[in-house]
Amino acid sequence: LDPEDRERLLRVARRGQLLAEVAVRLVRAGVDSDVGTPFGRQLAGARAEAAYRRHRVVYEAGRLAEALARVGAPLLLLKGAAYAIQSLPLAEGRLPRDLDVLVPLGSLKAVETALLGSGWEFSKDLTEYDQHYYRAWSHELPPLRLPGHAFELDLHHSILPPIGRLKPDAARLLADSVPVADS
Repeated sequence: LDPEDRERLLRVARRGQLLAEVAVRLVRAGVDSDVGTPFGRQLAGARAEAAYRRHRVVYEAGRLAEALARVGAPLLLLKGAAYAIQSLPLAEGRLPRDLDVLVPLGSLKAVETALLGSGWEFSKDLTEYDQHYYRAWSHELPPLRLPGHAFELDLHHSILPPIGRLKPDAARLLADSVPVADS
């Protein structure tokens, strides 16, 4: 790419929050992005940020497991957290902002209670209506956050809203989940 195309690529990829993904794909394709150039430094920085966030996801998943150790409910990491904890190539270049976790509907209250008892909090901006909406119509609780930590927790009891046409069996997802060593 000429310098103008490189600049355009950086702008568009950054705006779409895909710069780290582009950087990873360029490395996989064997494109040498010399870190001695501004373009190479931008790509290296994006890869470093993605690696840091991947590390944080694994760390936050560990804190979550500690908070819920006494509950004994199965926990299934979803999406980016699942990719990161397994060190899958798909995790490279992702910029996760939250942890998505699936628990059995029957364990939801116990898990919520354990999290709240461990310092996790719902946003103070949530209204009573918001709480009711999530609990009556959604497939997850309102997002939780542990003060001082970077990631939100999306605690799911299903992967789609219960009022939708499609109703995947969350129990089958939990039953077919694969344990990850040391996690």
